[in-house]
Amino acid sequence: ITPLTIALDTGNATFAGNLTVSSATNKSLVLDYTAGSGTYSWASFKQSGTEQFRIFGSYNDNYLSFFNDQSNTHQLKLKSDGSTTFAGVIGAGVTSPSSTYSIDANKSIRITAAAPKWKYR
Repeated sequence: ITPLTIALDTGNATFAGNLTVSSATNKSLVLDYTAGSGTYSWASFKQSGTEQFRIFGSYNDNYLSFFNDQSNTHQLKLKSDGSTTFAGVIGAGVTSPSSTYSIDANKSIRITAAAPKWKYR
């Protein structure tokens, strides 16, 4: 196993094993997009070489997104204007939400997408 490979033509580095960022105070991992080519900074989560999920930082559109490569969906997008969008079913306190929004706090409050209303179980 080669623990570190650096491509001399691109400067890209590949690590075999874990990468640990350690500090006595604050820890940081910086992805610094410098407006060369491309429009994103991202962290990629792969399984056997296939991208499963990514965390995007968009330089042009000013958002942070949790992207699901399996469904080609921005599941959570935090925008610079303070707005947030979600894709799919959202559950709070429930393991298998049955509606678009399901919240369980001892008694569940359900909001349906077609006609929002409160339902108590």
